[in-house]
Amino acid sequence: MDGIDYITKVMKGNDCYTIFLPEGKHTVELTGGNAFSNSINVTSLWSSNGIAIFGSLAVLLLAALYLFLKIKKRKYSTV
Repeated sequence: MDGIDYITKVMKGNDCYTIFLPEGKHTVELTGGNAFSNSINVTSLWSSNGIAIFGSLAVLLLAALYLFLKIKKRKYSTV
């Protein structure tokens, strides 16, 4: 809280958590989860980036192949 580590009381509800903080206006940074959930998030980030890059490369290669075949067909049709 406000750039300083602050130990607070956390209460678990049925489907949420409640955190008690002191009165006033503050800047708070919360970190949730455990090591397992963090590793799943990192794996998800890298796999989604890999899928997006693979898809983009596939589309670019298909477009290049299409253009190559169009040019090659044009050369043979004029002869």
